[in-house]
Amino acid sequence: MNAFTVEELREVNDALCEAVNRMLDRGQSVQEREYNSLVNAWEAQKKCVRLILGDPPPRWVQDTQARVDNVLKAANVAADPKLTV
Repeated sequence: MNAFTVEELREVNDALCEAVNRMLDRGQSVQEREYNSLVNAWEAQKKCVRLILGDPPPRWVQDTQARVDNVLKAANVAADPKLTV
């Protein structure tokens, strides 16, 4: 009763996918940055994908991980100019 069905997981994954892609494409709000929303949503989406599709993850997961990493590196550099990308 407490576990998600595959259909529910797909819906959750779809919502997370939209949120992650929006934050990657358009940036995060101040509140999203404070809540670490990109990282949290992305980690949750990877868990959903793993539960739905199993391992190994599809190629787009690796591609999105690289995008997330790049955004986080750029944010760290912006916060501390002594760092380099």
